Amino acid sequence: LPSLRAAVKAGAGEVSFGGEQFRSKPMLGMEDIYAGSEICRKSGVRFILASPRIMREQELEDFCRLLKGASGECLDGLLTGNLGLIHRAGEISGVPVFADFPLHVYNHAAALFLQDAGVARLTLSPELTLEQVRRLVPLLPVPAEAVVHGALPLMVSEYCAPGSLLENGSRGTVLLLPNEKTCDVCRRNTFALKDRKGVVFPVETDRHCRMHIFNSRDLCMIEDLAALRSAGVSVLRIEAGRQGPDYVRDVVKSYHTALELPASQIQERTAGLKDMMLKYSPAGFTKGHYYRGVD
Repeated sequence: LPSLRAAVKAGAGEVSFGGEQFRSKPMLGMEDIYAGSEICRKSGVRFILASPRIMREQELEDFCRLLKGASGECLDGLLTGNLGLIHRAGEISGVPVFADFPLHVYNHAAALFLQDAGVARLTLSPELTLEQVRRLVPLLPVPAEAVVHGALPLMVSEYCAPGSLLENGSRGTVLLLPNEKTCDVCRRNTFALKDRKGVVFPVETDRHCRMHIFNSRDLCMIEDLAALRSAGVSVLRIEAGRQGPDYVRDVVKSYHTALELPASQIQERTAGLKDMMLKYSPAGFTKGHYYRGVD
């Protein structure tokens, strides 16, 4: 909620709340959803409930109950990367459904499939180059969203390295929910993996003890917003689910400022905004695959 408030005050037009439920953040409950919705409603900001990407049978049922309790005037949409939830959402909720990037939209046929399933907007795959985005977006039957800033996930795994390495090879025995166990060490610490070149990749574990590995450098496209907008992208997204309110405030404010700059000031001012945001990304920035593509 503090990060949500920071996003709203900094000028975000829409906030996605929830998602993977990382152990570094408080657990999400109905009271948080109602509070977040009210904060957004008072400021005219759209409030979107986000789901985890992976849902086993019971996890899907639990989230559907949460969605059913929160739908109606509380929500302006549902963001999900799970096909099963897209199917179920139409049965239990009247809010628009937005497809998240784990569904890998690389072509217009995928977009047509998702539209037929009830999706009203989709997030483009982060693996697309900017040139591919330019060619693809005009062919899409629904509006497109693109991630422009933040830590992108590289991998999610049922194998929990912190629990395996630091709890004597045990996955732990702390019971949180019926039939759910998690490593106790994941409740108390933050982690990262270092590769043979010394590059550090942040690690988060979620409430189901799945391990999420993030890129070593944050994506930053603040200097390229005009190109993405001219390509027809409708929503520019900052990925900040892991971040605190100071990060959210400064990054959202920087992008909000950049979007309102006259053309004559874009190059100089965005360079300064990018330098300011570096304090939150000491490993530096990357433009992801927007220019280099996937080898």
